[in-house]
Amino acid sequence: MIICGSNIRPVRVPPAPRLICIETNPGPGVQPKPKAEAEVQYQLSEKDRWRIIFFHEDMKLSQRDIAKRIPTTRRTVSAVLRKYQQTGTVHHRPGAGRKRKWTSSDENRIVQKAKKGKKAKEIAAHTTTRNGQTVSERTVRRILKRNHLAYLRKKRIQRLSCPNKQARIEYARDTMNANWHRVLFLDEKSFWLESRETHEWQEPGKDRKVEEVERWTKKLNVWGGIGSYFKTDLYFFDRNMNSDLYQQVIEQRLPPNYSSSDIPQSLKRKWVIVQDNAKYHTTDEAMSLMIDLCGNRIHSHPANSPDFNIMEDAWSYLDREVRKTSITTISGLKAKLTRLWKEISWDYIRKSVDSMPARLQQCLDRKGARTDY
Repeated sequence: MIICGSNIRPVRVPPAPRLICIETNPGPGVQPKPKAEAEVQYQLSEKDRWRIIFFHEDMKLSQRDIAKRIPTTRRTVSAVLRKYQQTGTVHHRPGAGRKRKWTSSDENRIVQKAKKGKKAKEIAAHTTTRNGQTVSERTVRRILKRNHLAYLRKKRIQRLSCPNKQARIEYARDTMNANWHRVLFLDEKSFWLESRETHEWQEPGKDRKVEEVERWTKKLNVWGGIGSYFKTDLYFFDRNMNSDLYQQVIEQRLPPNYSSSDIPQSLKRKWVIVQDNAKYHTTDEAMSLMIDLCGNRIHSHPANSPDFNIMEDAWSYLDREVRKTSITTISGLKAKLTRLWKEISWDYIRKSVDSMPARLQQCLDRKGARTDY
């Protein structure tokens, strides 16, 4: 505003133009950092290091141009190219970082002790490196995991006697070339209510996760039969199996109720029964009824040989699926098992049936001992 004599007349003064290429004063003692340098990468990812090689080898760019494209410094580009020329790769050279206390031979000794049944705590207490250094239990666990070992529950199986092994060998020899696709495998299993996963990843050193369960967990007993082309209905029972109950089961469930749509015409009425040698299976009354229902089509089976019964694979499948749920009633468990049993695919069962020759051969190779199935 300009004042002229006694007359006051406002005058608009245009603002001064902004200065070009002048940055704001950051204040005393503060040095502005150039924008180009502020965006520079000093620690490059592996992808960027390979980009440097591509720009240099394929596009024939100068180090200055490569540094602008990444962006990084020319010194970093030069270091990456020099490493590539010396080693043929852009990976970090071995030995970078803190040196390990453990050699490969030290780790091998730890792994061998674990495979012999030693626990991580025992291994840590009785193991030192060749340099005399000790190891913690946590380090032992880390070494074992790095070597693809996991702390799992041991599987308990019944010990086989010499007569058992000899019977298994004879069975394997006699049935090696049998037509297993005409067999209906029978078996029973117990499913426990609220049966869930028993292991879960947790943080070491903290309180274990707690899951409340009933003191006396209810169980549901199930009988069933399945084969490549046949399937019975499941039979549920809540008391211990005996000869009378078994006769009631097979009278209601045999012959099999279902057959696949692609069953060969020659197998529709020529199926064979396979069941284990439980006492209630082999009583005179039960065997007489079985012959009346099935004719003389009962396949012999060696004792203590669940690995020769495909129903074990079907039970394992049902058990895994049930454990994924949180069923709390017996009626709910029955409904779930019935639905899963109807949905189990023929292809799944046939893969197990097709493994029978391999099972028998492994039994022969192990001189009658248990197979991996």
